[in-house]
Amino acid sequence: MHSRLFPAPTGATYGWPSKVTSLGGNPGRPRRSPLQPTRYASTLASSTAINATKHIPGKVRGLYNALSTLKSQAANYVNLSRVLLALRSLETEDAIVRVAVFAQDDDAAVGKLVRVLLADPLSPEASWERTLEEGQQANNGGLLLRYGETAEINRQSSALTTMLVPSPLLHAHNMEILLTRIPLDASISESSIDAVDQHDRLLVPSTNVSQCRGDFPALRYPVHKAMVLGDGLQGCAKLARYVTGISDGVETRSMIKSVVALSAPASGAQSFATPTITAVDIQEATAAISEFRQSLRNATIYEQDWFHSGMPALMEWLVDGTKPTPAGIKPAVSDLIESLLDDTVNQVTRQDSETLQTMVSSAIPESTRQMLNQKLELWAERAHSELRDDLDLAFGRPRWARLAWWKLFWRVDDVETVAMEVLERRWLVESEKEMIWLAGRMQEAGLLNDIEGSITDHQPSPTTSSAARPSIGTPPPPPFLTDLIPRNPTPDEHPAIPLLSRESWPMHIPLARRHLVTTTIPPFHALAQTLLLQTLSTSVLTSAASALVFASSYSTSVFEAGAIAALGLVWSLRRLQTKWLAARRFWEAEIREAGRAALKDTQDLLAALVRDGGRVRVDRDAEEERRVAREAVERVREELERVKAGGGEG
Repeated sequence: MHSRLFPAPTGATYGWPSKVTSLGGNPGRPRRSPLQPTRYASTLASSTAINATKHIPGKVRGLYNALSTLKSQAANYVNLSRVLLALRSLETEDAIVRVAVFAQDDDAAVGKLVRVLLADPLSPEASWERTLEEGQQANNGGLLLRYGETAEINRQSSALTTMLVPSPLLHAHNMEILLTRIPLDASISESSIDAVDQHDRLLVPSTNVSQCRGDFPALRYPVHKAMVLGDGLQGCAKLARYVTGISDGVETRSMIKSVVALSAPASGAQSFATPTITAVDIQEATAAISEFRQSLRNATIYEQDWFHSGMPALMEWLVDGTKPTPAGIKPAVSDLIESLLDDTVNQVTRQDSETLQTMVSSAIPESTRQMLNQKLELWAERAHSELRDDLDLAFGRPRWARLAWWKLFWRVDDVETVAMEVLERRWLVESEKEMIWLAGRMQEAGLLNDIEGSITDHQPSPTTSSAARPSIGTPPPPPFLTDLIPRNPTPDEHPAIPLLSRESWPMHIPLARRHLVTTTIPPFHALAQTLLLQTLSTSVLTSAASALVFASSYSTSVFEAGAIAALGLVWSLRRLQTKWLAARRFWEAEIREAGRAALKDTQDLLAALVRDGGRVRVDRDAEEERRVAREAVERVREELERVKAGGGEG
């Protein structure tokens, strides 16, 4: 029994990442006392070996490459510390298996437990056993136990305090044990921590080494297995609450072990055991080892007390999966990879669920969209009616009649004022106010979040060509969004035109009004002045010609000479009447058509926002990233199954 659980040391030294040589092996120097702090040349890889080519065993080379791809393609979803541990474990067939043992508040309890697990009953009590039993070995920062032929403590060559222990268990199974603490009370009180976070806390512990080494604020030390110890009934209660949220899968049971230290009743400590918690009696196991060391005659008592303490079940879990297999990978390493893949898939699935939940929670009900669409149609109907009725009323009022062709001789300066008044007071004034109110309702429903982008999509590209500028005889171009942006006017632009500010509602109507004011009224006023000047000049010239004819010929009567002046006057007045009436009708039709276009553009934009606004846009890049991560996980699974089946590269 003892040879099976505690094989005798073979003299080889196993450590990771490098072998630590005992100073006691040098006969020319005085031998240091056991557990004396020693400075080593290096416990990490040398600088010349950092970029050295890694020789990966052929059986797991495909799995190694797949894991490397997963590390790069799923960096946002995978635990990089665990990936690096898995890659490091695949670099050799006999990989070191790391086991973390967590204590609640008392380092002595976890030290006693580890001491019982690592002690060799066939050897006398060693000094490292007394150090572990004292309970201050971690110095509140963590203690790493490695196999060594001579018990020594290294506090200087690495961030973690490292103790070399001549334990047959560590040597036979090539294991490392990390002793650290976990704040159970703080973890329980944080409701935001879920099973995945608790799982990562145990398998990727962060040891506080700032008290030991000031240049290391924290250290993440991933492990293959984790054991959480609760001391007594109170510790058992805390432990039960902590491990409740962790999944109870096969990989989880093989990687995470919950242990509670209790005094064993007559039926044994295993009577307290549950599927998730193992009960042990540390005092009874310690006493059993002490009795066996006193005399080999106590072997029967030792065996009875040892099994009564519940230690064999814990020992079996500790060494499970630590032996190499013909497939070239240890079961503990394959369990680590499978757990890593499951966690990665869970992270990707969680991100998908959060994205879907965001889309569902921010979705606007269809009933709200239908209600707003009905209000929009009602607004469009009233707006078209207002445009028709108000313009008919404006063009039929006496103020517009002041611009009759025969009144231009004394009303020509009122053309700009009257036309401006028509646009400012009778051109979609109420419709614009109702549109702003309707846009407010849509804003309240969350439909106008992308109003600026939607307006931009509905506008044609502006042009700077002078040939494309509108004149009195051409239809006006649609308004541009760039007209809303404050800027310094160029020399060829009108410097006195006020610019509108950017608002959170469609600006088609005010833009179209400003466009009509700045591009149609000045040419309209200029045409009136030109026609009046042409009429007066034509009348003056014909009158002068009539006077010359009458003065140059005595045979020409006054009536004959006056006929020339009358002809010129009638022709010029007729020309003024025809052209001015045509200009007025064109301007009236122009502003009517501009109003219809503005209403149509506004209605189309609002209808598009009611139909498509407020919908969460899917992040295609993130979706593609999650798809690539899933494919990388599947490739690793395929390679892992191939390695387990013995089909790896030779």
